[in-house]
Amino acid sequence: MLLNLYQSIILHYILIFILSTALCPAWAAAGIGDWSQMWDRELDLIEVQLLFKQRDCGLTDELFHEVAGLAELNEVLPQQQFLARNIAEKPKDKRWFVIASGQKPNGGYDLSLEGLYPYAKHKELSLIWSEPQADHIYTQAVVSPCLLIELSAGDRLPILVVDYEGNKRHRFNAE
Repeated sequence: MLLNLYQSIILHYILIFILSTALCPAWAAAGIGDWSQMWDRELDLIEVQLLFKQRDCGLTDELFHEVAGLAELNEVLPQQQFLARNIAEKPKDKRWFVIASGQKPNGGYDLSLEGLYPYAKHKELSLIWSEPQADHIYTQAVVSPCLLIELSAGDRLPILVVDYEGNKRHRFNAE
């Protein structure tokens, strides 16, 4: 008798779990509740493109800069003018961001784009600042890794730049 009671309670909880899991997408599709912003994260896909990645941009300090076009890009990265020749002018519906890690003492340092994550009140641009690994040998040259990232300009939300551990490194405000 007691075993039947425990079995019915466990079956009851399993049934509730299965139904709630199965119905969440159905409720969202029917417009019951705002499921697109559950946990403060939107489900939309946002267009992000890495236009170029350089190991040495010649910048001494860390840089977070939104550029208006090729002319400003040439001012920000004067040593990289050869790259600008291979990049078309910035479209009106796009935003360009130059992000650089500053001077580093060897080739083991790198900067990479991890992704762009949309939230209800901001977008989060996640980057990876890589450091040399202890068991590797690297060139002893001064490097300054940098990226040129292109985002859609349709939604003018603030953009937070974070590292892969979630630490905020910079904030680009909405215009």
